[in-house]
Amino acid sequence: MWPAWEALGITLNDKYEFLHRHNSMEIGYCEEGDGVFHIGSSFTPFHGESFAIFGPDIYHSAHATGKRPCTWKFLYIDVDALFPIGVDFDKKIIQKMELKGFCSSKEENEDAYNIIKAIFSSLKEEKTSRRLLEFRSLAASLLYKVYPKFKDPVSTSKQKDIDKIVPAIDYIHSNYQKRITNDDLASLCSLSLSTLSRAFISGTGLTPYGYLESVRIGNAKDLLLSDMPVLDVAFECGYSSLSSFNRKFKELVGVSPRVYRKSI
Repeated sequence: MWPAWEALGITLNDKYEFLHRHNSMEIGYCEEGDGVFHIGSSFTPFHGESFAIFGPDIYHSAHATGKRPCTWKFLYIDVDALFPIGVDFDKKIIQKMELKGFCSSKEENEDAYNIIKAIFSSLKEEKTSRRLLEFRSLAASLLYKVYPKFKDPVSTSKQKDIDKIVPAIDYIHSNYQKRITNDDLASLCSLSLSTLSRAFISGTGLTPYGYLESVRIGNAKDLLLSDMPVLDVAFECGYSSLSSFNRKFKELVGVSPRVYRKSI
């Protein structure tokens, strides 16, 4: 069986896509457009020619932030089938990547981006034994190339805590403009308030309220790329006053919204 299969191209819009995961390694690239990847508990913006790699079972999502069309192509790889026992490949690389996701640009990692384009091109060829060897060689080159970019994998307990709060994370991203309480989030996850708080801190490094604020400010930064008045940005992101928005924005970003807008 061929160890990889290609998905249809996916065009992102500006609506939050629910966190999801796959049971295989996922590789994708984008040729134009702007957006943000939400990988585990972190956010990574992308602009133009970019690529992403996700280990199996890594929660992730993405949405567009610009006016240009933003289309990604994705490939799914069964790493056990691609590198079976007996194949000369350092499995420690796979083990390190299995609990991580990574997004970067062509400008930062041109070699990796070009290898990914070559991998996609190879799928259009006849699937012979020779092509499988070429595909395996390209995949190995890519993984060796990006391996230094991956941090140590998250612990199993941290991943379990993230699993517990996925309903709350999805709800926050879809409803951050509204008033959200810990009781709401705990109910969604069928957790006690104390368990909810511990799971958030373990899985994201933030309290539930801290995570909500980070999402609000992250979306505010996207809106500040447009010509929307700062007051409207504040209201759009769930703040009842400009002063509370300015205070929280400066606390998390280090500068006021107006200074941030002038700097980009």
